[in-house]
Amino acid sequence: MLIAEIRKKLSDLDGLDPDLQDSPEAIRRYLSSRKEDLLTADVFGVLKYLPRDPFLKHLLNGVLSLNPHATELSRCLPKLSFGEEDFEFKFWPKYPTPISNYESQTEPDLEVVGNGLRIFVECKLHSGFGDLQIVRQLLIGLANAKHDDEFFLLLVTKGFRPPRVSYNGKKYEIHDYLRVVAPTLEISQHLKSRLTAAYKRVLWVNWRTMASLLRDCHEQHVNEKHSRCHKDLVQDLEELLKLRSLGQFNGFSLPQIELDKRRPVLARFLTEKKNLGRPIQFKWLQYKALPSTRSYRAPFVLSSAKFNFERIVKKMSFSKPSPPLLIGDPQ
Repeated sequence: MLIAEIRKKLSDLDGLDPDLQDSPEAIRRYLSSRKEDLLTADVFGVLKYLPRDPFLKHLLNGVLSLNPHATELSRCLPKLSFGEEDFEFKFWPKYPTPISNYESQTEPDLEVVGNGLRIFVECKLHSGFGDLQIVRQLLIGLANAKHDDEFFLLLVTKGFRPPRVSYNGKKYEIHDYLRVVAPTLEISQHLKSRLTAAYKRVLWVNWRTMASLLRDCHEQHVNEKHSRCHKDLVQDLEELLKLRSLGQFNGFSLPQIELDKRRPVLARFLTEKKNLGRPIQFKWLQYKALPSTRSYRAPFVLSSAKFNFERIVKKMSFSKPSPPLLIGDPQ
């Protein structure tokens, strides 16, 4: 919230009179409308205060692993240095929009710049992308990048898959969206060509992965001389995202009665010593055996066929089918 206040994202609060009867509700509505900005400031504010090496470096490498199409990032990332003074964080900068007959300014949520790298970050929580928002930010970055600069646009969303963008009543993947939109814009032919090819410079990550990457980085370097401040920042960020229902996803837990109070045919098979930690292939699903039925997690579905997993557990527990009927050899 510190950065959000500095950038005057909460300045309208000063105009609300706390003595008025409807002020509490008005304040709640206002803060709700600012959740996206507050989350951006909190998450990337933490990243700003953490050492560039290893935290920013680890985050960018994690983002690269999620975006295999980003060949330009994979080429330039190993060449970058991550000293304390190498990167600057600029929250909500304003740039003139390079599209004729369009609003005068465009405001990315964050710009990370330095060492020959420029990244615009656009964060979403519950809202979608604005009119040509991705296109405008790409054009600004491409038009303002110096000859030796590498520009990228990082989209941060709540979902578990890269976002699709609405245009003329249809939803498109990013590369198709840019291909469809570019010919309709009043920009130079050179910029149109660059925009169509710029999908390789559009990156994506979700909030949960952001927190996981920072936590993993801290755990990997726990023996180094990280200050108490670094540990507290990462832990507090995790707690914040949990409160926002954006914490790490650990699967769905079945009620203990499902496995504890039935004849444990499935449980016994899964917890036999020879099967621990082995990936098991079921007829409709995949599951990794765990050492205890009390920590059983719902499996990852392999196909779109509908099935009732609870019914399968009951059937296996009561009818004692031989394992080969529903359980195949480990893949």
